[in-house]
Amino acid sequence: MNNNSARFVIGMEAMTPTGMNLDIATTVAKADLGRFDQKVDTDGLERFTYANVEYTSQTTLFDKCKELIDNLIESLLKQLPKALKPIPMLVNIPDVISVISMSEWLSECRHSDSIAHYEVVQQAGPSHLTTSLAKLNQFDAIMSISVDSLVDDLSGLIDAGQVMSSSNPWGIIPSEGGAGVILCRNNLVKTLKLKPLAQLGYFDLEVEKTTRRTMMKLVRNASRKIKKFGPVFSDMTNLRSHTEDYGFALGARAEYFDNPQQPFLINDLWGTLGRCSTLALMACAIQEAPDNKLMTLLMFDVQGERALLQLTRMTHV
Repeated sequence: MNNNSARFVIGMEAMTPTGMNLDIATTVAKADLGRFDQKVDTDGLERFTYANVEYTSQTTLFDKCKELIDNLIESLLKQLPKALKPIPMLVNIPDVISVISMSEWLSECRHSDSIAHYEVVQQAGPSHLTTSLAKLNQFDAIMSISVDSLVDDLSGLIDAGQVMSSSNPWGIIPSEGGAGVILCRNNLVKTLKLKPLAQLGYFDLEVEKTTRRTMMKLVRNASRKIKKFGPVFSDMTNLRSHTEDYGFALGARAEYFDNPQQPFLINDLWGTLGRCSTLALMACAIQEAPDNKLMTLLMFDVQGERALLQLTRMTHV
């Protein structure tokens, strides 16, 4: 457990099946404009729900991830103060993509002059956030990006019985996309007189041996240090383990939350984004939360990790 009260978000972006930037992705998803597709089983009866990115020009997973990363870097660089260029970058990619190949591409990409240092990792979403925050002990600011595609393994997920379908409401909606944030330390905000989008507060992560009571444990631990959680933003899915875990968490400390029966769920907007869901959740929460409002993010990674993060959206007159 660690407290990141002196950490800030100064830039953010997300690319999902409903749009190539956060504003469009959220607006289109809220409008419910056919954001999910369905794959019909060979028997013609079962229908499996999924969402894929259709606006990229690439077809292979590696090339699609490169295009997503390229666009995310471009958007985040536009939000980056000139004094912070070049900036270190941490990129999280799917396990099936070669770290070496992605590193070689990053070293030659069109944004390489704006990147001071880069590292490619393959981690679950909450662990990637932990790594990104740890990098702030080494750097004053860092660009953190994550991309993933559960659609790439749609058939495998269907065979495993994990996909939401006409006969299985307890599944995930395989999706794909990418998200990124620019994180910085408190001293940089003061020195450059920056206007952060949000301040990070309490953060706790459970990586190993997570159960259907792990989020309850995280909520109980947090309640010993925090007496107000605010509204809930989450990337929990329709997996039974997620819904039961959330129920136990509310049973433990429901009175600490604002309207916990109606959490803001990005899975309802974009489907299950895999390891990039954590950063997408952060970006969406900052965009959607009331000004100067403390909020709590409950993170349910599909690889099993659980995390709790408090954010405060900041406004500047």
